[in-house]
Amino acid sequence: MPKPLFRTRILSPAIAGLLIGLASLSSGYATAADSGMADAKAQYEKDKAACLNDSTTNDINACLRDAGATYQSRIKGKQKNQPVASNSNFRENAIERCRIFRGDDRSQCEHRIMDGPVEGSVRKGGILYESSTREILSRNP
Repeated sequence: MPKPLFRTRILSPAIAGLLIGLASLSSGYATAADSGMADAKAQYEKDKAACLNDSTTNDINACLRDAGATYQSRIKGKQKNQPVASNSNFRENAIERCRIFRGDDRSQCEHRIMDGPVEGSVRKGGILYESSTREILSRNP
């Protein structure tokens, strides 16, 4: 009797169920990816509108550039649901950067941000916070 060229094998119900489950997961993943793209695009449109409508924004082009960069990062999956920094939270971000200091250094950093005079702008290349502290030195004989 000649050997058949092909062997027919019937899949067990467990393996068939596993294959169907994997197929449905992969289609669900594609749907989730499409949803993520739509969410990123919607957030970009919100960020863009905020740049155009915010009267306190010093540099609209920089704001739009940041919104575009954030959108690109979200598409690549580097960021998830992190809003673009707005002018309202610049001071909060500055205070957050003071957390690396301890003791007097930290309180002086926070004082510079909250109470010190401010000079410059984004257009001019930076915002400078100034703080002066007077110390009375004693003379040792």
